[in-house]
Amino acid sequence: MQRHPAAGGDEHRLDICLEYDCYRLLELLLSDYEAVIYRDRGLKDVENMLQHQNYLPDMQLHYFLSNNPAAIIRKMTEQYGKDTDEIGSWLSGIHNTESMAEFLDTCKEKDEMQEFGKQIERNTTKYAGAAREFTEHYLGEIYSYWKFLQAGHPAADAEV
Repeated sequence: MQRHPAAGGDEHRLDICLEYDCYRLLELLLSDYEAVIYRDRGLKDVENMLQHQNYLPDMQLHYFLSNNPAAIIRKMTEQYGKDTDEIGSWLSGIHNTESMAEFLDTCKEKDEMQEFGKQIERNTTKYAGAAREFTEHYLGEIYSYWKFLQAGHPAADAEV
């Protein structure tokens, strides 16, 4: 948790960061596409209750939730901070280079075209099937990519 001076002067704001495991979010969308919708709604309710409490600093929640597989993979990449050169070097050294390159290209294209909707997509009729199909199809590649991203990262080494 971090304290930041609020715009008003002497008061402070307490920022609460919740970190969800991106790979677990992908697994969750396979079994319950709408789960993050309900979790997001619940967290917004909690955040509203935490604000404007007498004798307490304003509190704000920070978190990433998504049922959009392309957005989750983009967040995964940002979270571990691997650059394009590192990813390229890794790609050239693995045995399934073609399928992994196809996965990364497809993911980038679908993210840019917003083929899975918004970060938290509520239109399950339009997007849930495509999101699940993509995730199921590329689950092996996603797992390999996630493990590559985690390699040598202090936060990943601390996980149990």
